[in-house]
Amino acid sequence: MINLGKQSKMAPAQVVRRATEFFGPNGAGLTVHTEGETRARFEGGGGFVVVEASATAHGSDVSVQSQEWERQAQQFLEKI
Repeated sequence: MINLGKQSKMAPAQVVRRATEFFGPNGAGLTVHTEGETRARFEGGGGFVVVEASATAHGSDVSVQSQEWERQAQQFLEKI
């Protein structure tokens, strides 16, 4: 399992939207288990990814927790 973090200039809702595009059925092919304004959980392939974003003055603090999808989690953070 891996826990990663990054600051982004995107708003939390935009981070979650991008996460759904990246990890969801039309991206990595994971099932969207839960999705809200600031958090999304994806499951599949024996693992999961959780993306959370909290608002800051200049965007968001983003955290990603992943099991079995560590490489993709790192790639996602590079793109945002």
